[in-house]
Amino acid sequence: MSLRVALLEIDHWHVPMYVDALRPLDAEIVGVSDADLPRAQELARSLGCRAFAAAADLLDRETVDLALAFAPHWRMLDLARLLVERSQPFAMEKPMALQADALAELLPSAEATGLFAGVAFVRRLGGFPRALLDRREELGEIHQFQHRFVGGPIRRYVEWNCPWMLDREKAGGGCMINFGTHAIDLFLSLVREPVCRVFCQTSHRLSGATVEDLSSSLLETVSGAQAVLESAYLLPAEPKEDLMSLSTAAAFASNNLARWQRPTICFRDGERVEVTEPEPDYSAYVSDVVRRFRAGEAPVATIRDMVRVLSIVEAAYASAASGEPVAPSPIGW
Repeated sequence: MSLRVALLEIDHWHVPMYVDALRPLDAEIVGVSDADLPRAQELARSLGCRAFAAAADLLDRETVDLALAFAPHWRMLDLARLLVERSQPFAMEKPMALQADALAELLPSAEATGLFAGVAFVRRLGGFPRALLDRREELGEIHQFQHRFVGGPIRRYVEWNCPWMLDREKAGGGCMINFGTHAIDLFLSLVREPVCRVFCQTSHRLSGATVEDLSSSLLETVSGAQAVLESAYLLPAEPKEDLMSLSTAAAFASNNLARWQRPTICFRDGERVEVTEPEPDYSAYVSDVVRRFRAGEAPVATIRDMVRVLSIVEAAYASAASGEPVAPSPIGW
């Protein structure tokens, strides 16, 4: 039997990627919702399903096995809460909320029932990040992590019909709450302990938008591991700049292709491992969501993972505003 899927609150630029990824997966899209009903109707017509102005109405009137949830950042929390309260299995775009403590309120219900409630930390699924996560025990104690992710330009979100991404009140921030969350998640997944200190500087000098187009952060964990994270909307066009390195007790790893032809893990005993697996895309992510849900497995990343990341995002923005380091909330640990 085909998996019955709903697309909820489709005001998000990743929606077309999900639609394309679902086509070969024996999944039927049974409904589309958005507060902008004409937007939902346009997509629904192309998919041959019904459109609704509210996610609750769709869930009341259609049988849905799995919801794929989107929404502008400022409306994500209400949507996530609705899905948890209804015990509706779902996978949602990040950041799921704008405040970590508000999102954390959903944890008791979601975790007590074992609800399938995933978040789109796509980079965990393949390429260089997956190779590091798979070899975590071999790598030993983490000393330092660096990640630089530069995309752009910021105006493309207007072209993609998501102008709210340039509005700080609606998006919660710019490149850090968008790109930077992936880097924070990877660092936390590798270091496996809370961050106790965050220092951050941001700028919107290039774009002049109310959200930052450049963010530079220093994170320190309770054991002294450090991360230097930079995200930006600075390039005039694709491809993105994506540089990552990791220093551990047992190895140094990097995807700096000026040094090696492929992402490489250089162990201090002389062993060298080249990473040949490509970086994951949204097709890989949607396939993984569907596979895990059908198999009764947990999602690749959960609400608790998002809470931990969001607490650091909040601390980083607070640091940028004050000019001083900030201790993030330990919520989620």
